[in-house]
Formats: sequence, structure tokens, C-alpha cells
Amino acid sequence: MKVYIPNKNASYKSYGYRQENVELENEFTNSLNGGVHLARWKHYVNLIEIIREELQKLGVIQVSAPILTPYRGTSKASPALVTGEYIGKKYIRITHELELKKKLYMSLAPVFELGYVVRDRYVTKTGKNEFYTLEVVLTPDFNFDLKNFYLMVLENAKRLAVEQGLDYNHLFDTVEVVDVLNEYLKKHSFTVEGICNYYTSISQEYPHAVFVNAPIISPLAWESTYGIPLETKWIMNNHGLGHGYYDEYRIEKLRSEFCRQQALLLEQGIEADLPEDYLKYCEYAGLPTYSFNLGIERFEEFFFRIEGNNKHETDILQ
Repeated sequence: MKVYIPNKNASYKSYGYRQENVELENEFTNSLNGGVHLARWKHYVNLIEIIREELQKLGVIQVSAPILTPYRGTSKASPALVTGEYIGKKYIRITHELELKKKLYMSLAPVFELGYVVRDRYVTKTGKNEFYTLEVVLTPDFNFDLKNFYLMVLENAKRLAVEQGLDYNHLFDTVEVVDVLNEYLKKHSFTVEGICNYYTSISQEYPHAVFVNAPIISPLAWESTYGIPLETKWIMNNHGLGHGYYDEYRIEKLRSEFCRQQALLLEQGIEADLPEDYLKYCEYAGLPTYSFNLGIERFEEFFFRIEGNNKHETDILQ
């Protein structure tokens, strides 16, 4: 099968933590706004390496694509590290061909993928995402168990914290796994409005959970026999950490969704090009996929958020 792969560039090289890389370590830390707790950074990078190893065991190709966007809600990356193109007066376009100011790009906001990722993101300067950020996943077995993958990340995060003598938020010790659709059908007859309302209510009931078969409004999500799009979503402290959905590269649906959003931008006087390289890739790939955003930087933020403990605010590498 022919697969179209756009050209990669230096933005996709990865740098792991090494004991001798003190200079790079200092450069990395000082490039972030306010610095970062060194021990936590080691935890973060060690967890990344475990994730890489686990993905390799699954027999898949894994690509980490750190995108240094100062407009991501939880990113601690400095705006100076990113170049982008302003579109009109409100939007900036940041593509997968980012030019980075420094060699060591690993920020606190990488996105982990299985396969090859091409990204185009359109955001307002205030941070509101107006154009889909798309993550692509190629897997030999499209029945990829995202729920257990998340739980594996969690167990290793706790183990690493104990080994490094780091305290963590122990709310993470009681993560629930909830099958939304099956639990709903045990109690109710099916309606789209009913399951959406049910999901909203149990999201509040289970503030620390991995939800599987959860309803989602997306043109890309897998549709169940009930005709609704379903996703797997991980939330912690009522904040979304990661999500994923089954996708068979429904290219016409993808293109129509991009065109719809392009038209919405044009109505506001903003001209935006379609991500043709991404669409061409999807058209030729044609493989079942499981797409997900791990949300590792948000995970780390909430994993170490301990009420009444502000020691980390001063204990940073300078």
C-alpha cells in the first residue's frame, strides 16, 4: 500500500534526559517561564521513556511531536521559541514545520502519537482553538486499548515518584474506569440526548476517571451501533488529560469539516489554507487508526498538585 509521508524536519528530533547533559538541561529549564522543578523534570522525562518502551512492545511506530505553542492552555513554553504566521488581526497559524530558536525543544507540552503526525493549528491570540488540531495514529491492531494504556502511564508515574522520593497527589490512587454507554443502557432506554446528559452527570460524579464509550461531538469519532460518536476520555480533578477515538480516515468527512471551518473563518475576514499535506496523507493511508492526545503535560501538572504544599515554587533549577 502506498503511503504518502510529508517531509519531516529537525523539529521532530527527540532529546532524552542524560546525566552529562547539564548545559542542555540548564538551557532547557531557563528557557521556560519561571523555570521548572528539576526532580519533576526528571520524573517527566523518565515517564516519557517508559511510554516509548511500552509503545514499542505493542509493535507500533511511535513519534513524539512536541509543539511549542504559547497559545496552548497548559503549555509552559515561551512564546519566543515559536514562529508562526499571523492571519489577519486575530489568528496565528502554527504548522508542523515549526522553526525553533533553540536545539533542545522538549517543552512541557509534547503530544504523543502512534505513527506519523501532521499538525495544523489555528488559534486566536487569546488561546481559543478555532481550527481542529489533529493527531494521527497508525496501529497494526486498531483495537488498541487506550484505557489500559492510560492506566499503565498512571501506575508508572506513581512508581517513579516513589523511587525518586517525590510526593504526588494521592487522588490519583483512586482512578475509576467507567463504561459510559453500557452503564447508561443498564438503567435507561437509548436516546442521544439521554446519554449525553448521563455522561455530563457522571463526569461530575467521577472526577478522577477513564471514561470509555463516552459520547462526543466529532466528525472523526467512531460511531457505535446506536449511531453516536464515541471516545475514550481521561479526566482528573475534573480536567481533561487525554482523549482518543477510532477513525478510519473518512477523507471526505475530514475535508468537509475543514472546509466548513475554513468558511467560518472567511466570514470573519480571515483567509486560511486547508492542510493539504495532512489530507493527502489520510487519503493514501486508508488504514484504521486510534487517534489520541495523551495530555502528558496536564497529567504532570495535576499529578504533582498537592494542596498546601508550595515548596516546588522556590525549589527550582536556576
